[in-house]
Amino acid sequence: MANDSSGAVSVGILSETSTPWIPFYLDSTPLNSGINVTLSSGATLTYTVEYTQDFIYGPSVPVNIQSDQFLVNETASGSTPIPYATGASRLRISSWTNGSARMQVTMAGANTYKNF
Repeated sequence: MANDSSGAVSVGILSETSTPWIPFYLDSTPLNSGINVTLSSGATLTYTVEYTQDFIYGPSVPVNIQSDQFLVNETASGSTPIPYATGASRLRISSWTNGSARMQVTMAGANTYKNF
């Protein structure tokens, strides 16, 4: 929290946060995947969609993480296609003042949602 001379208080996250990893169904044919991120009305936050090929079900944390080519440091709702096979994705929030974000992952007939 930061206090200014007028007595107003600002609250936000002190560090980055992210959703859990969402696995992709790699045996789907065709591999038609896409991600849509929707921000609530008036939301003030910055997000990035990330991917990994690392195994996400083990005791270790994925270390090979890539940012999406389109949804990087975004401050508005957006979407991106996933034209290649990837193991999992997540939504990383790097700054937040208010509002919420919803990430929808669409994979060949299945939908998965993660809210932040």
